[in-house]
Amino acid sequence: MIRASFGLSFAFAAGCTPQVVTISNIIVAVRTVKHLLRLSRQLSSNNVYALNVSYKELGSFLKNKSFSTSVVQQMEQRGTSQTQGNSILRTRINQTSTAANELFKLLYTRANQNSTPELKNRMRSDIDAKQNIFKDRMKKAEEVVSSIEKSSKKYDDILGYIQVATGLEQIDHYIRDVDDVIIQAQSLDRQIQTALKENEAIVSGYG
Repeated sequence: MIRASFGLSFAFAAGCTPQVVTISNIIVAVRTVKHLLRLSRQLSSNNVYALNVSYKELGSFLKNKSFSTSVVQQMEQRGTSQTQGNSILRTRINQTSTAANELFKLLYTRANQNSTPELKNRMRSDIDAKQNIFKDRMKKAEEVVSSIEKSSKKYDDILGYIQVATGLEQIDHYIRDVDDVIIQAQSLDRQIQTALKENEAIVSGYG
């Protein structure tokens, strides 16, 4: 019974071991956030550039009324690239927020380990201030990402309209082909019927 009590006490004590926060931990966390921010900034720049190029090309296509199969395929490639780029950017933004939360959590842990109330409160206040500023900036970044996604979706809507219109135009072309075939068939049928009647008349003459 004594052994069980000792084991339980030991496990409880071990479970309450405070997290060891070192400057190395903090530096790694900071570098992770900085790295993800750089990636997000570069991706955002690339996506906006690709979006501008896509709409500029679209304007040229509309002006020239040129929507051949190759043009539509080029637009499809642009649209696919935009979708993929936006997905990666959204992932990076989410990863950045998660990494930043881990950093602030680490700083809070270290601040809470301080036994001097004045110092603890000051550190917690400083962390809160920085975290609020960071969250505000990330919120604005997410709004920009949403705007990029909406512009890309609008491009995809226009592409979809052009795809359907092109398809209907092709259908019109095939309908005309079918009409021509029907007219030709009807003409041949009349010729055949006429020939048969003439032959029937000739044969009847021998009767």
